[in-house]
Amino acid sequence: MSFIDSFNQFSKNNNNVDESQVVKKMIKKSPTVSPLITVEEAIECLSQAGQSGIPVTDETGKLIGFFSEKDCLRYLYGAFYFNQLGSRVEKFMNQQVVSIKESQGVSDILKLFIENPFHVYPVVDENNLLLGTINRTDLLREIYAIMDLMFEQSSAA
Repeated sequence: MSFIDSFNQFSKNNNNVDESQVVKKMIKKSPTVSPLITVEEAIECLSQAGQSGIPVTDETGKLIGFFSEKDCLRYLYGAFYFNQLGSRVEKFMNQQVVSIKESQGVSDILKLFIENPFHVYPVVDENNLLLGTINRTDLLREIYAIMDLMFEQSSAA
């Protein structure tokens, strides 16, 4: 039984939570980078975005990679110690991207964050086109809101 199903059973009334709307609310627009730009340019974009990672997309908006702070550090290690400046994002990005499908439920998303060390996930549609990102903070905020509703309803009963 999913978290939302548990909530709906617990509430015992018609105030059901629309799980798809909860997920849509968590999805934030995210800047993206091209695999062909330099890592230095991507680091600047990542810094301006204020995120721990940024999706890498092709010219059609399809998700093809993810460039994280860890990838930046790996690059900087090589740049400082081996004088390897000017590399492209495609060389350092993670190509085995774990993403969230827009159709996934809150409990599935929660499980991803618990089982993996990632702070942010790209969200894609059925064609792997990027819709945005979901981060831990947004998920936590929504779960707290649902728990508040559960508490209010149990207190009123």
